[in-house]
Amino acid sequence: MLLNELTQSQWLWLVFAALCIGVSKSGFSGISLIAVSIFADLFGKAGVGVMLPILIVSDLVSYKMYAKLGGSWKQALPLIIPSLLGIAGGYLCLKMMNDNQAKLMVAGIIAIMVIFQIFKTIKPQQLERFFKRRTFNFIAGFGGGVATTIANAAGPVIKLYLVAKSFPKLELMGISVRFFLLINLLKLPLNAQLNFMSSETVLIDLILSPIMIAGLFFGKKLLMICNQSLFDKLVVLFALIAIVRLVLSVYIT
Repeated sequence: MLLNELTQSQWLWLVFAALCIGVSKSGFSGISLIAVSIFADLFGKAGVGVMLPILIVSDLVSYKMYAKLGGSWKQALPLIIPSLLGIAGGYLCLKMMNDNQAKLMVAGIIAIMVIFQIFKTIKPQQLERFFKRRTFNFIAGFGGGVATTIANAAGPVIKLYLVAKSFPKLELMGISVRFFLLINLLKLPLNAQLNFMSSETVLIDLILSPIMIAGLFFGKKLLMICNQSLFDKLVVLFALIAIVRLVLSVYIT
């Protein structure tokens, strides 16, 4: 869809999507699935690429906001290599899958991470040992790589991984912003190769960026007033909402 083809109501939906991206980058990651669905509705499968530049802008701003508050690149490293493998797998899936298959795959990946988190409350000692293993790092990183490539939907996966690792919320945010900044920059060549971006779509993102930044600051205020227990519960809640939304979008038109 070209810039001059967007109607007023479609622009309103895009403004709402930009606001959701900003809030989600402050830790409430499941909200990003609202933006994912709006971009998918307006641009189809290409919505992944159309959305990417505004995500990179949000990553740059959120890095400036949160990187100094906690976390390090070293803590993000266990996720990087499996995520790169996941991006490669997601790229192949993106070429072969239709939109509904991609949504169901992302919903399944998020569901696995939610199940891990639920079992952590039932059998904490067993799961704590598993969460320290490289196997868990690989599952989360690979799943996040696939999800981010086919739907820009790695947020709930990575946030659930970091909650499972029991990182305090500000340290969690510091690790998260580092991870997504690197991963989204690495996705640029893939999306360009798939012809999902153009000068007009980048212009749409630039127009929406101030709204997204407003959402980031609003989200940061919410983050600061949430205690750790509430924050962890909200991450799981928004992940569950993301699963339901993805599944319903497949079976209810």
